[in-house]
Amino acid sequence: MSLEIQADGPYFNVLDFFGRMGRLSRIINVGDLAFDAPENGKGTKYPVRPGTTVSGTFTATTFFTKPADSGAAPAPASGAKPGSTPGKP
Repeated sequence: MSLEIQADGPYFNVLDFFGRMGRLSRIINVGDLAFDAPENGKGTKYPVRPGTTVSGTFTATTFFTKPADSGAAPAPASGAKPGSTPGKP
């Protein structure tokens, strides 16, 4: 599953975000990373400070597995002894 993410803020806050992603128990790959200095604070949620604020986009990809279909165990054949293995005397 891939997600396109846009991040902006003070450099060290963005750095902390990537550090926290690296400590998650789930594997997350980061690709297509592109950072720029934001221009005049357009579209940012933080005050722009020259040389300290960054803005960028990246793709985060994570993986999951579908749980195995655990259907009900087959009932023992009638007349079988409890605890015996089916097909063996």
